[in-house]
Amino acid sequence: MAFVSELSKFGRIYVRTISVLGLLVIGESLLALYRAALQSQWLLLAALTLISGSASVKLPWAHVSISISEAFVFTAVLLYGPAAGTLTVALDGLVISFWIAKRRRDFRRAIFNIAAPAVSAWCSAHLFFIVSGIKPLVAQPAALEAILPSLVLYALTYFGINSWLIAIIIAIEKKESAWQVWRRGFVWLSLNYFCGASVAVLLVGSNRTIDLRFVGVIAPLLMFL
Repeated sequence: MAFVSELSKFGRIYVRTISVLGLLVIGESLLALYRAALQSQWLLLAALTLISGSASVKLPWAHVSISISEAFVFTAVLLYGPAAGTLTVALDGLVISFWIAKRRRDFRRAIFNIAAPAVSAWCSAHLFFIVSGIKPLVAQPAALEAILPSLVLYALTYFGINSWLIAIIIAIEKKESAWQVWRRGFVWLSLNYFCGASVAVLLVGSNRTIDLRFVGVIAPLLMFL
């Protein structure tokens, strides 16, 4: 997300609010993972996220880059819970901000790129576990078919919050309707999130842990998500 040199007062308040919320949920997630017995496989997800974040897709009609690594975010949430998913997507935003910063330095943009997806992941992941009534799969295995409706809701919520947070700031910058911005540029991206959720199910496999046999096969396919 790139900002004009001077946003309106409302735009500045909006960016600061989302940035503060994002930093709060990232801090809460760091504390939660520090208290938990973090498994080494999350580090694999983090590494894959960092790699795939370098292959983000830039929207031609706005200064926005979209990640292709949602599969790893979904996987982290399913296995380890909201905190792991939030930090995974924050890492993704950090990578995107790093590459964008090479073209144009903007501290506000960098923080927003990290904060908005983190807020989206944190809210939608907590909703998923509330609705599904399960715990992270490494702690309490559950039949995947039983949680598919909740997983669809999770994907919809994650996509909805994230896309609208970005659409609103684009609308403020361009002085357009947020609905028009969202309908023109973000509806088709919903497929990216649903594909990411589907890939996450494949990565988790039948033993409720990351099946390394699928990683090498699936990773190249993420370039097309």
